[in-house]
Amino acid sequence: MRKNILILLALCLAFAGCTTKRLYFEPGDENITKKISYSGSLPDDIIFANKQVATLDNGNVISKSGLNKNLKLNKGEILLNEAENKFIVSDVTGAIKVLDENGGIILDQNLSAQAIAANINGNNLAVLSADNHAYIIKISSGAVVLDRAFSQNFALDVRAAAPVFLDYLVVFGTLDGKIAIADLNINRITQEYVISAQPFFNNVIELGVYGQNLYGATATKIVKLAPAGVQTYAADIKDVIFDKDKIYLFLKDGVVQILDLNFQKINETKLTFAIFLAPTISDSNIYIVEKTGFLIRMNLNLNDVKIFELPDEIDDKIFSDKDNLYTGNKFLKFGDER
Repeated sequence: MRKNILILLALCLAFAGCTTKRLYFEPGDENITKKISYSGSLPDDIIFANKQVATLDNGNVISKSGLNKNLKLNKGEILLNEAENKFIVSDVTGAIKVLDENGGIILDQNLSAQAIAANINGNNLAVLSADNHAYIIKISSGAVVLDRAFSQNFALDVRAAAPVFLDYLVVFGTLDGKIAIADLNINRITQEYVISAQPFFNNVIELGVYGQNLYGATATKIVKLAPAGVQTYAADIKDVIFDKDKIYLFLKDGVVQILDLNFQKINETKLTFAIFLAPTISDSNIYIVEKTGFLIRMNLNLNDVKIFELPDEIDDKIFSDKDNLYTGNKFLKFGDER
């Protein structure tokens, strides 16, 4: 009995000795340009944010055009997207609404689960729900003309790409790592492509269309679907920005890469152990928030890297548009750090 206890103790000590301590981004005082403060305050805290929009606790919203105090959502509602001067709103009950600029209801529909990504083109509302259903809804009538279920994923990433419209096609990024293309002429999914087949956290986190090429990204891979064939690029991806003829990858090991549209690497820079949040492009610069409390700025070639120390770590929801960084109930106007 005593021997067994000693063996168990030895194993516990061995495993404890092998436990790795989390390492954090530490740029050193000599590499910090200066300490900076936030530019101002928001009316309330951010309670939800995706790459398109954010929702405040008081019901106000932030879109890529800035804070909107005229719109006030009901308690429990979140803004998913703003498109064609309309606002797409959802809640946990499965309700989805399209609102006009004054908050008037244009569409009020119910789905099988909460909508987590959506977009509008003309009379078409494209939606992806938390149970991995792709929908096309006619805004004028409320008719659901497409309801396609995809495989459930065991664990979901909070990021989900908004559907993309391309002429008579709608491109969905599913929660099980697929690109699904629907034809609006027949309201059916006509093509499916698997980007990655991971059992966990396999959302399509970004979609992009450039010329005849369609791009999609999950946390482990980017795919290009082109007339000439399919091309992939594997990486441990935290975030991605498709910008004109370049792809910016923000990786989980603190590396930022630039690829061309054929996945050839143009440049990269490394910020050791950095945890990237809310990268955005503003005024010919890339701005990245680092979770432990830094704002990183570099040019579009990944040169001239400047590191600014924020007042505190980032523990709140975060969102960025082309002009500002928002976190908690504060905002920082890009350019004020200079």
